[in-house]
Amino acid sequence: LAITTVNEASFNYSNNDALFAMFDGGLNNEVPLILKNKLPDILLNEYEQCNQANVYLKHTFLSLQKRLKTTGQRLGAASTVVHIRSLSQSNTINSNIYSSNTTTNSSSSSQTENNFRYELNAANVGHCEAILCRSSIIHPLTRRFTVPHDESECKRVRKTSNIIINEDNALNAITSQTRMLGCSFLYPAILPTPHISSFILSKNDEFFIIANNLLWQVIE
Repeated sequence: LAITTVNEASFNYSNNDALFAMFDGGLNNEVPLILKNKLPDILLNEYEQCNQANVYLKHTFLSLQKRLKTTGQRLGAASTVVHIRSLSQSNTINSNIYSSNTTTNSSSSSQTENNFRYELNAANVGHCEAILCRSSIIHPLTRRFTVPHDESECKRVRKTSNIIINEDNALNAITSQTRMLGCSFLYPAILPTPHISSFILSKNDEFFIIANNLLWQVIE
């Protein structure tokens, strides 16, 4: 299969932390397999260096890009990572301080019944996406980085030399995605820098979904 997932409901041996992810390599399975195997250790290492979501998630994606090495030169994958963590009081106070130039959203809510506060942090590149359902309202956690769906990304790519967007909205007839892990031979048209969002969870949150482009094409 060209899709791999990470499903760790007790991430890092903690009942208060969880890690979920999906990697879609299209027609290749090499990149998704590498990303699945490398993600937990890399994210934990980056989180220990800095616990601000816009920092550790960005560095996680950039580190994953490096770990792909030669495999990631011509192959790539759409990627979504969701990290749920418990917050101490100090972390809760500071959780909405950080910001990203164009890619961070935050929302806060009341303290949960078990006296824990949980934060959901999400990051993505490509057309793997995630949503959160809160009080029966859908909140996007991700951004669809494709030429047809992101005008600002399309403009950025058009300014890149040696890149042609064809009638199928594909960059050099390869992919319509403007951000991926891998495909480094198309850099800087295709970037590994993720969209990042952060939500403080509450009892009003019902579920979240991570899925690849095949689902979102049907239900959008």
